[in-house]
Amino acid sequence: MHRLCIALAAAIAVVALGVPAQARTLGIGVETEKQFIEKAAVGDLFEIQTSQEALKRSQNAAVKAHAQKMIEDHTKSAEKLKRIVETGNLPAAPAVLDSAHADMLEDLREAKAEDFDRTYIKMQQDSHEETLEMMERYAENGENPALKAFATEKIPTVQQHKSMVDGMRPTKTSAN
Repeated sequence: MHRLCIALAAAIAVVALGVPAQARTLGIGVETEKQFIEKAAVGDLFEIQTSQEALKRSQNAAVKAHAQKMIEDHTKSAEKLKRIVETGNLPAAPAVLDSAHADMLEDLREAKAEDFDRTYIKMQQDSHEETLEMMERYAENGENPALKAFATEKIPTVQQHKSMVDGMRPTKTSAN
């Protein structure tokens, strides 16, 4: 109860201080338009770039097939998000990874051959879990109708990707 009162007081203070809507979080854990665009765009870039690395380095046919699907689906997602941003006069989507995702990509690139598939699969699992949670939050509570529709449309695809990667296992030769 005490936490709820503090959160409510903080929310009232933010509104009372006149902080612009794009600079505020829309509620506990819900992204602003700008935050959602940034996270969605970086997520797409991360999936594309890690999957390109998987196509180059993995010896596992299932991992390569998954990587190819990620490149195709996330390229389409990035293009759609870009169109929404442009037509809606919204904050521009970043064209490069943030530092946290760049570091993870570098970790993947530096992974030993025998650890590569396991590292890629774990990154895919974590990334899709985070993306699914974000899409569900924004679809339910986001302010921008076009971004809410985008999030709602992407939920089944992200769920499918998550199911695919959750079922993947490194082959014995790639796990040793």
